[in-house]
Amino acid sequence: MKKTILFGLLFFSLFSCKRKYVEVIPTVSSTQLSSPVSSDLNSVCFISSSEGFIGGVNGKIYRTNDGGNSWASISMSSSAININKVLFQNSLKGLVATNAGIYLTIDGGVTWSNQLPEYISDLNFVTSNIGYAIGVGSFSVPAKIYKTFDGGTSWTQCNSTLLYSNLHAVSFVNQDTGYIAGDNAKFFETTDGGSSWSAFICDSKWQGKGYSDKIYDLYFTGYRTGYLVG
Repeated sequence: MKKTILFGLLFFSLFSCKRKYVEVIPTVSSTQLSSPVSSDLNSVCFISSSEGFIGGVNGKIYRTNDGGNSWASISMSSSAININKVLFQNSLKGLVATNAGIYLTIDGGVTWSNQLPEYISDLNFVTSNIGYAIGVGSFSVPAKIYKTFDGGTSWTQCNSTLLYSNLHAVSFVNQDTGYIAGDNAKFFETTDGGSSWSAFICDSKWQGKGYSDKIYDLYFTGYRTGYLVG
């Protein structure tokens, strides 16, 4: 169960494409904070050192204004919604990626509107207005990628004809260059804002692992410089 909230610096074993695999296990310190729920928590977003949001299953979203010492519920309307990603730009405007679509609030979570009724795994914004969202696919149906130019109010589907995979993570370094990853250690790059995508060939640590070898998250700091976890 992912119900424990840790405050501190967390490190993961990192895989890098076309690089030798190195497992990093440093000594770290953390403080366990009280959790407002006993169910799974999937995403966390802090907009300042004191104000942050967490989201999980059953449509549950919580806000803290004291660095995680206490949490207040700003739950969504349906308990059937599972939250994959929470992304707030400020105290009032936020978006969540869920199994039922992308929901937008402009009043701090009091009300929510569904802006895109598709299963969405992850969200990533490069400016306050330009952002990307990724969904699911299969061996016969390409995954869906969407782009917004107005802060998440409307979404346009990008070209994704080569992306036959469930997608789990997206990271853009600027408006044009970005990376996505998902099942079967599949990893793709765009340099034209999502109009076209090319596959990366990763080393043997990733290849041939099958469906279970998922890349769950990635973060890029620059052109072809980043980290994957799976």
